[in-house]
Amino acid sequence: MRGTWQTINGVIKDTGKHDGLINAITVEGVTITDKQQIADELGKFFSGIGSRIREDTSHGDPAKSDTLFEDNRGEHHKFQFEKASIEELTKIVKNLKSNAAGIDGLNLKAFKVVSVYLLPCLLYLVNLSLEVGQFPEALKQAKVLPLFKSGNKQDMTNYRPISLLPLFSKIYEKIVHRQLYEYLDKLGILSESQFGFRTKHSTVHAAYHLMECVNSALERNLIPLTVFIDFKKAFDTVDFNLLLSRLACLGVREKCLNWFRSYLHGRSIKVMIDDVVGKPFNVNCGVPQGSVLGPLLFLIYVDTMRFYIPGAVVTSFADDTALTVIGESVEDLIEITNVALENLSQFTKHSFLAVNTEKTNYMIFSRIGKVVNNCHSILLQGVSISQVFQCRYLGFYFDVNFSWIHHCKVLSSKLARGVGILRRFHDFFSSTCPESNLLFNCPSLFSVWLFIVCKQFF
Repeated sequence: MRGTWQTINGVIKDTGKHDGLINAITVEGVTITDKQQIADELGKFFSGIGSRIREDTSHGDPAKSDTLFEDNRGEHHKFQFEKASIEELTKIVKNLKSNAAGIDGLNLKAFKVVSVYLLPCLLYLVNLSLEVGQFPEALKQAKVLPLFKSGNKQDMTNYRPISLLPLFSKIYEKIVHRQLYEYLDKLGILSESQFGFRTKHSTVHAAYHLMECVNSALERNLIPLTVFIDFKKAFDTVDFNLLLSRLACLGVREKCLNWFRSYLHGRSIKVMIDDVVGKPFNVNCGVPQGSVLGPLLFLIYVDTMRFYIPGAVVTSFADDTALTVIGESVEDLIEITNVALENLSQFTKHSFLAVNTEKTNYMIFSRIGKVVNNCHSILLQGVSISQVFQCRYLGFYFDVNFSWIHHCKVLSSKLARGVGILRRFHDFFSSTCPESNLLFNCPSLFSVWLFIVCKQFF
């Protein structure tokens, strides 16, 4: 069966689009072909993504941003680190999957072979880190691989940075992540309408939450309007000091807060192209990409949004956010929405977040057979946003009547493409990999294969 799956992956994947070869880039009109210079320029570019977005965005006074947040939950709780155990450490190492090495070159497979001898030493270092409130400096540097997306290969904006952190960093983070997540979950601190990066939560739950909110309004003969917010690189613009302030408001103080301060500050990246490693560049904002703790810290960072917008229902999956407001008439709805978006603007200014107004739009839902056209302006940061009648959110295609017609068409089209692949390559697989006959003749295995093939197109 292994030969079958290797053949499947080789046929399905578009190896030409992401071949990883970077022969030249253009910087300020000058074409660079030296790989060392290319790595350095990409490192400089990637490390400054968040800072450039923040510079282009006006900000309010962050000192005023968390008044409600602090008043509600400031001094009633206290988070404290617990000592990790050898059993927990063993389980973490056993469950690690990715074999991609960080800047230190440490290989997971090799480490697992000798882990039984090294875990006691590692346990001592982890607990020492938690006790003194310091994250090891050697674990703060990330190796970055540039992944080509599409377009001109010489344009740096057409590359996505893939960050690989040291192996031991993941182990430290998993221990802290478990303790912090359990603390937040036990106290019910995070919003119930935040579904990203949380146990037993998914995009399906987020979509259902939005549907329930809209359907409830329609059943009461009210008019629901949802604004789909598009943030610009939200993870990359997180302000360290503001995040630490919000952690302190949740009861993370003293040595624990110092640990998170040490974890965030002093980070750097090195871009690697083939065997060439660029020079290090400091990263001064944003949660660490590719980290275990980063997504949870981001959820804490944006959790205050709901306090700014009491007149709207917030549905979020990490930074994918939808604001739903309800009114008795279109006029009332527009007025309520504009107030909510003004409050959202205050939150984004105070939180160093930027909204892409061109990709942000809204939808007015109605019963089947009815469409509500709005002739009034809905403004976000002084820009009129567009009304749409269908929108893709978290992989689902919503329309104004919840008919799901467009969603079903898209889904059936992708399924048809998947079936087409199976038909075109049936003879090829049968002749080159005899084991594949088992795959085609066994319904359960065939279903799994069909699912994997179709997933390539989502």
